[in-house]
Amino acid sequence: MPSFRVVGVWMQGPGDPNTSRVMNDDLETLSPQDMSKLVAYLRSMPVLIRSTALLPDPLSADETPRVPQSVRTDGVWLWDDSVEYFALHYRLSPDRAFVNHALSSAAAPQSPTRERQAEILRELLA
Repeated sequence: MPSFRVVGVWMQGPGDPNTSRVMNDDLETLSPQDMSKLVAYLRSMPVLIRSTALLPDPLSADETPRVPQSVRTDGVWLWDDSVEYFALHYRLSPDRAFVNHALSSAAAPQSPTRERQAEILRELLA
């Protein structure tokens, strides 16, 4: 069992379980204040896995790839940058437990140590 929790805006789609993702249609809306705090918190955490990959925004009529996929962590939670994208552009809220964690930590966010980041990477690659 991983020593971290994963949060995101995607859910398993039809087809290959390793590659098929669709937008979770059960996301709540953030207040403007919570959105600002959440986005600041998400941006303050280090990139664990940098990616130049972009996906199309399923909520846009334009299919231009623009949703970032780099992976970040605060040492407790793991997420990709689509969480920030959908919070910023649509005020969509990922898992409420994560939002509560981020908002309670937003005043003084603590980045995970390099050792903790390496531990998470080892778990992901195992």
